[in-house]
Amino acid sequence: MNVDKIFKSNFSKCFLSLDKNLQVFDSTAGLLNDSVHIANMGFQVTAVEKISWLYEVMKNELDLAKLGDSVLENINLQNGDSLELAEKMRPDVIYFDPVFDLKKKATAKQPMELLRSITLDKNPQDCIEHLLDCCSERLIFKRHKKQKSTLQKFITFSVTGKSVAFDVYQK
Repeated sequence: MNVDKIFKSNFSKCFLSLDKNLQVFDSTAGLLNDSVHIANMGFQVTAVEKISWLYEVMKNELDLAKLGDSVLENINLQNGDSLELAEKMRPDVIYFDPVFDLKKKATAKQPMELLRSITLDKNPQDCIEHLLDCCSERLIFKRHKKQKSTLQKFITFSVTGKSVAFDVYQK
């Protein structure tokens, strides 16, 4: 993706006012798309993937890609439970992008459908409450725009696009 496009996106608006020295914790690494965007914005990213085989695949891909892209050096991929790791690490900023569980007329792209089928095991609201306790600066929650905001009274601001919204909880 074009770096200029990243900085103009709704996604980047959630990170604009943050100091680049803050540690960003991507609690749902998946295919690393969002971690790469965050790293392109200049942040150090700890990306956590709980599914061991997906972690191994993405670790191999990341190691190969780092050979030709210095920005990817800013990503530290970890395998484990993100709630437990967030509690231990106490990062500055946490990015939480759970797999949407909404009924749709059309199915998502195959990689997304695969992830959706194996990751829907925790209530996002419970995760948000826990992650909010673990971060020192900000929690950014990505949700489908038709999904209701969680813990609405604590949201500092939201950024809404065509299909997704980002709720930002500032501490």
